[in-house]
Amino acid sequence: MGLLVFSIAAALAAAAGSVLAPLRLPDATIGVALGLKGFTAAVIGGLASRAGAAAGGVVIGLVEAYATGYLSSEYRDTLTYGLLLVVLLIRSGGLLHWRAEVSRV
Repeated sequence: MGLLVFSIAAALAAAAGSVLAPLRLPDATIGVALGLKGFTAAVIGGLASRAGAAAGGVVIGLVEAYATGYLSSEYRDTLTYGLLLVVLLIRSGGLLHWRAEVSRV
């Protein structure tokens, strides 16, 4: 199972690289910004659930789309990381995090 998942991930990375290569010159830091945005989406949605990570990605996509449409596109990353800061201050587990019931004996 692990080999299958690794193979699928490698195929997706190769496809993404072939799409991105004509747009940008290859260098060592080509995926840092994308990885940071993905991690930010997972933290905003909640690291405990897959649905939370997907919801975080949708939220970041909407924030960036509205920021680019209504404000300057230079504020896109600032609003994204500002949203991360607000979510961590208000709800540190993410948007879809719930507390487990703990029973005391």
